[in-house]
Amino acid sequence: MVIAHQSYHPSKFQRVLLTLIGLSPLCSIALGLFYFSSIWLTTVCMHATMIILPILYKLCFNSSTFEYTRGELKNAFHQGLIGLIFCSIIVIGLMAPGTLLIYFFKSFALFITGFSELTCNDFAIDCNNFLNPLMFAYYFTVVNPGVEEWFWRVFLVKSFPESWKWFVALLYSEYHFFIILRFTGIIQAIFGFSFIVGVGISLQLIKERYGLLSAVSAHMGFDLCAMIAWGLLLN
Repeated sequence: MVIAHQSYHPSKFQRVLLTLIGLSPLCSIALGLFYFSSIWLTTVCMHATMIILPILYKLCFNSSTFEYTRGELKNAFHQGLIGLIFCSIIVIGLMAPGTLLIYFFKSFALFITGFSELTCNDFAIDCNNFLNPLMFAYYFTVVNPGVEEWFWRVFLVKSFPESWKWFVALLYSEYHFFIILRFTGIIQAIFGFSFIVGVGISLQLIKERYGLLSAVSAHMGFDLCAMIAWGLLLN
């Protein structure tokens, strides 16, 4: 059973501050991808802001998010089992047709994704050493879902009023827009933004119905599919 959380009504100042915190991943993306051009550094900086800023908010406003998180993890085995089912469904549903598309129609897949001119060097990852992309894939598939789900679906959703959870889904999607735009084009970015809005809402519904770990596991499925597609499409 997922722990209930009491309704929270932040002041106008707190809402502005929470919105700025929600925009902080975008700032990390802009700094890391457009200035440093390193996907590794970008991801680590983004996760640092997702952890440090909520801690500072907790110290300033005595947020109950951290206590709520402990309650969410009480039924970990059951949540993890359901999450594994979601992860499997997502991987099979997305990876199987996606892999077939890339394998048989790679030129078309490269065209529609905008990856036709990209190589590992564009992501500042040395693919000559297989451990480098392997380590990033592990970090992106395992660490990233845990940090993001806690930041978006627990900290921000529970810090904003209940009716603002759809606003959080938009915040979650907007920084993905700029990631896609950085490496592809505006059409792919718009399509990706629309898709990720749906992903964010789906993960929120999974979190509310089945718990935090279920949402983390489902997020792992999406990220695993992204990593496999990324590996197959890069030159």
